[in-house]
Amino acid sequence: MNKLIILLPWIMFLSFIANAQDISKTIELNRNWEYTHFPYSETDQKALKNLKSTTWKSAVVPGDVHLDLQRDGELPDLNYGQNFYSSVWVESEDFMYKTYFDSPSLSKGSRIYLDFDGLDCFATIWLNNKIIGKTHNMFKTYSFDVTDYIREKDNNLMIRLAAPMKEVYKQVPNAKEVMSKLKGAFHVNERLITRKMQMSYGWDNVPRVITTGIYRPVKLRVCETARIDNVWFRTKFKKDYSKATALVDVELKGNFDYNGDVEVILKRGKKEYSVSQKVTLFTSKTTTAKMKIAISDPELWWPSGLGDQPMYTLHVNLKKDGKITDSYAQKVAIREIKVVTTPVEKRMVDYEIGEPTKDTTKIMDGGSVGSWSKLKLDKPKEVDVTPLKFYVNGRFVFIKGFNMQPLDVFETAISREKYYRSVQAVKESGSNMIRIWGGGNVENPAFYDACDEKGIMVWQDFFYASGQYPNDEKFLKEIEGETINVVKLLRNRACLAAWCGDNESDMVNHDTDMANHDKGVGQFSNKITHVVQKRVMAEYDPDRFWHPSSPSGGGYPRSPWGGDKRNWGAGSPFMDYIHLRGDEARFISEGGTAGMPQLSTLRSFIPQQYEWPVTNDYYNMHWGDVPTMRRNFPKSIWKNVTTYFGEPNNISEYVYLTQILQANGYMRMAQQFRKNMQECGGILYWKWASTWPSICMSVMDYNEHKKASWYMVKKAFAPTSLMVSNVDDKLSVWFINDLDAISNQEVVCQLKKTDGTLIKEWTKTLTFSENSSGLAIDLETTRKAIGNGEYYLKVWVENNDNVHPNYYTAADMIKMKTILGNITASVHRIDTSTVEVTFKADEFSPFLLITSDNPYIKMSDNSFFMEKGEEKKIKLSVPSGEIWGDFSFTWWKGNTKHFMVKSENIKTVPMGQ
Repeated sequence: MNKLIILLPWIMFLSFIANAQDISKTIELNRNWEYTHFPYSETDQKALKNLKSTTWKSAVVPGDVHLDLQRDGELPDLNYGQNFYSSVWVESEDFMYKTYFDSPSLSKGSRIYLDFDGLDCFATIWLNNKIIGKTHNMFKTYSFDVTDYIREKDNNLMIRLAAPMKEVYKQVPNAKEVMSKLKGAFHVNERLITRKMQMSYGWDNVPRVITTGIYRPVKLRVCETARIDNVWFRTKFKKDYSKATALVDVELKGNFDYNGDVEVILKRGKKEYSVSQKVTLFTSKTTTAKMKIAISDPELWWPSGLGDQPMYTLHVNLKKDGKITDSYAQKVAIREIKVVTTPVEKRMVDYEIGEPTKDTTKIMDGGSVGSWSKLKLDKPKEVDVTPLKFYVNGRFVFIKGFNMQPLDVFETAISREKYYRSVQAVKESGSNMIRIWGGGNVENPAFYDACDEKGIMVWQDFFYASGQYPNDEKFLKEIEGETINVVKLLRNRACLAAWCGDNESDMVNHDTDMANHDKGVGQFSNKITHVVQKRVMAEYDPDRFWHPSSPSGGGYPRSPWGGDKRNWGAGSPFMDYIHLRGDEARFISEGGTAGMPQLSTLRSFIPQQYEWPVTNDYYNMHWGDVPTMRRNFPKSIWKNVTTYFGEPNNISEYVYLTQILQANGYMRMAQQFRKNMQECGGILYWKWASTWPSICMSVMDYNEHKKASWYMVKKAFAPTSLMVSNVDDKLSVWFINDLDAISNQEVVCQLKKTDGTLIKEWTKTLTFSENSSGLAIDLETTRKAIGNGEYYLKVWVENNDNVHPNYYTAADMIKMKTILGNITASVHRIDTSTVEVTFKADEFSPFLLITSDNPYIKMSDNSFFMEKGEEKKIKLSVPSGEIWGDFSFTWWKGNTKHFMVKSENIKTVPMGQ
């Protein structure tokens, strides 16, 4: 229960913004909270009656009811085993939270607001026994003017969080009728009519734990004369980017009628740009000041790998009679991100993507290779082929990255430091983008801060996932307000590169409306994206790319001819990854395969008696199943592992083999789509990190251990790399280069036997063209010719150590003629925080994997091949302090050894003392 010790500090946070003259105050109410609970009450009045017979307990806000219940012992550790079942009763309970506070002093004409950054979800709010507001949307922020309700001392704030699975039927009186007309994954249709995080109802990598709570800060904000409601910052450029114009719109809401001034200042180091404008404000009405700032020689923000991320500070001051009465400050950047979807090319095609069965009800499932198979057409047809490519500051950027669910089922269990560690690991993997998936939520500000600072672009979904949603007027009106709220919250972010309407809703609508299956009409029936969002984007963020749904484009959602699509071939190595090699996608927005977490992480949530074999419900429920739907992922992964590698003998071998299966597939996936960068705009793996202890497609497990796949992705995402390509069984070497042109590259390819015999060598000196891929060497051989299990290919650049050597095995690994070799390891300490380990192999040994119980150990390489007689030096280090402890390493056929890094600071105590 390690998350339970991550307690938020109970302090009063009082901030005076930026300027000594500024008397605008923001007070976070994060102390003295208490909670209680009781069975669902149909009305607030009944809830107040039920309240009288309950006992109040200490609470943590921001937080979640499940975390409070775990602290008090009413719930066990929900991460362990099948304990999450024990929390089912929570979704039918009402929870009350309360706190007391004193009001800051108010001058004449001041207004005081009570702001909620995140309420989950059906809330009634009382201040001093008066209802000041009700909420029913987790994704919106709320602000209430409480000037007329607040008192100087002992203010009583109380919040009822109504049972989500009960209250929804009151909020939507005809709920059963509405839900009967909708279709959604995982068969909990209440989620489709409730504006809550969709994955909390149970997903294929998250348990059913329906969150409830005050999950982001509650704040009092005092505004002396007016309130700065919103600031919109964006930039325009000259063609050569030598000059920029910042456009700044400031929305103001006056406390009373008066004339004032708005000042905008943009700072970076010694550079400062400013502009001011007179404004007339009116009581309780919004006035918008539109301002421009000319910027000469702007310092441009670049994605990671292509440049730096200079951040400017934007200050907005509202003044009355020369005195600052309200302020706003935010870090912003000057950059241009555009997505190109032209020109349109006409092409004749002889297949489409879909389920290879006449049973069309199965088509919706996007979690298997079969649903994305090539279906031969009766006769070729003409299609429109369009690109989906990102350009930053005029330069094409091939997208490399991941999809991200929230880093935990409960947001408040995630520290700011963990967000930064996670984004740093994304950067170190060679990625430049994260997609925030539509089954999650607007991420915590700390996440976007880290992405801004580290150059990780964000593809931001809105919050609809794998389902149909109501299209009635009331629901659409709520959605419009929600969309505007979210857009205003995020549109100033440097990292925000694209909006996306939803996850897989076009696909569900298309596949459900089978009468219009071939016409592509069904996917456009969703007014949320194709009408409401489209209208909101045009008004509130027109310069940023908006994609209606993922996947969508090219005439139907699975089409490879336009938009984005999925590819699940990384877990299917059969026929040399044929499901990857034949994909002509314009953009891969999801794709991956499962890999076990590190063994120590696995043992933290699977009871020991159920550890082996992996055919039990403990594994099923941590590996894709939810109570309402069985996915059987363990069976499919077992089949892939045993067919390709052979059958493991114990859980340690199986953990290793699933990690290698995932790592090898992820490397091949990156190589294939980067090779096609002239037509494909990018690849986003599903997914980045585990949301709870699980066996899933992440490259980082729940305890932050990097899987073998993280290291393989890092090599495959390197700015310049080599790969062996197989097209129609003919093998060749290709270069891939995200950088400027690199000349005089001495490319070498060797065909070798596993016993070390060199069969043939090719060499060629060439230039790696700028920001492109290209043929390096035609090997003039076939996979069949070297596919009997005796051979492998090694390719590298002789005069460029920055390009990782790449290995290619033409045969399935089960056929590889490897002798059960031996690897030794010797340790040399370089300094307190760094050691160098020398590995030596006496036989060909693919996929050596080093593990440590310390997830923060940095390794210069991992998950690598060793040739017969080779020595390889690997540096292990920690960010600070001393590196020490027990390490293990495993290689092909499940052989495992240990080595110890001894501490220089811990002295051995003799026995008996």
